[in-house]
Order: sequence, then structure tokens, then C-alpha cells
Amino acid sequence: MQATCKRRAAIGCITMVLCCLAGGAAVADVIIIANDDGAVGSLERELVKKIFLGKKTQWDDGCKVFPAIRKNDRIHREFLKSVVMKSPAQYRTFWKQAIFTGTGRPPKLFATEEELIDYVAETKGAIGYIDAATPYEGVKVLSIR
Repeated sequence: MQATCKRRAAIGCITMVLCCLAGGAAVADVIIIANDDGAVGSLERELVKKIFLGKKTQWDDGCKVFPAIRKNDRIHREFLKSVVMKSPAQYRTFWKQAIFTGTGRPPKLFATEEELIDYVAETKGAIGYIDAATPYEGVKVLSIR
């Protein structure tokens, strides 16, 4: 009986380590991009979360923040899970409540990464995220601290 409990505990620990490793790999698939005009090189994770939850609406220089998101795909789910700490359903619910109460406007939604990249490149103050494997130009990649 005691050996079975120890085995289960060991399997549980191994599973948890593998899940953490898998979660870390997922974060590496997503990169944060911003308009090249005045963008900083890195942001705190909490600040990025606040931007995409509409709680940070201006950059430090006073320029308005324009967050951009993708439709529900693998990269969107990874970004929400690793940075915003919400599932897609929780994120939609959060924005539905904000709209209903008049406390915020959701990020601009794009069907493709190419559209999102173009928007970020052309819009001062814009920020978004893309798959790390997607080619891009005209935007600045931000690291998350």
C-alpha cells in the first residue's frame, strides 16, 4: 500500500515537471510585436497582461495603446495562457462584461497574422503577438521580462 502511494506521488511529480516543460516551450512559440515608432525593447509580463485586459491604455510617453489579437487559434490560446493567464472563454467573458458595463473596449481582432502585423506596423502605439515562426518586418519584437 505504501509503495503504491510513493509510486503515485512520483508519477504525479514527473507529470507536473513535464507539464511545466511543455508550458515553457509554448511560450517560446509566441513573440510580442509593437509599432517600431518609440517602442521599448522589453516589457514586464504584468504590463503586457494589463494592456490586453484594457487596464493599461497609454504608453509612458502618453501615446494611446492599441492592442491587437488573433482569432482563436493555437498562438492566441498560448498567449492567453502564458501571459494573460486566462482561457479563451474567460477572456471573451471578461471583454463581454467590460463592454456591457462600459469599462473598456476589446483589442482589435484579426483573422490572419499578416493583417495583424500590417496593423501593428502602420499604427503608432499598436502591440500584438504572432507565432515566432512567422516572417515579419516593419515591427519591433519585444521581450517579456
